[in-house]
Amino acid sequence: MSETKMTLMRCKKSELVDEVLTLRQLLKDQNASSDGRRDKRMENQIPFENGAVGIAEFDLLGNCLRASDQYCRILGYGPGEMVGKTYKDVTVPDDLPDNQERRKELLEDGAEFITFEKQYLCKDGTTVWGNISVVLVRDVQEKPSYYVAFLVDINDRKVAEQELVAKEALVGIVL
Repeated sequence: MSETKMTLMRCKKSELVDEVLTLRQLLKDQNASSDGRRDKRMENQIPFENGAVGIAEFDLLGNCLRASDQYCRILGYGPGEMVGKTYKDVTVPDDLPDNQERRKELLEDGAEFITFEKQYLCKDGTTVWGNISVVLVRDVQEKPSYYVAFLVDINDRKVAEQELVAKEALVGIVL
């Protein structure tokens, strides 16, 4: 993989980590100053729109409550079309068991956040690879309240990796 691509990947990952840390601090501040209900003033401070990554909120059952334009764009949906869809609706069936196991890490195992790669089903039926980081938001009594998901489109990188593996296999056959 080229040095330029590697640098770009590190920058994207750095932007994602910065957004997760910013959100985490905002949520801590919100929990410290509220009675457990989401504060609309805090929502406006979260870098929900115009971020470098797609951001979506899901209830504990996995239903999308809201999704940024970038999140929708990555999956081929128009603004607002993700609301009401579940993570199962946009996950490739082969990736569902791993996805559900990861959710368990947050709900039952106490992980602060999870990050993994998976394939998504786009609105038009195609698939796209994404790197997803999910934070479980808790209320002031520390009860799980909802999820915030950060999505980075890594499809170009995954396709390039798959092409490289195929070429290496071909070279191995020829030699």
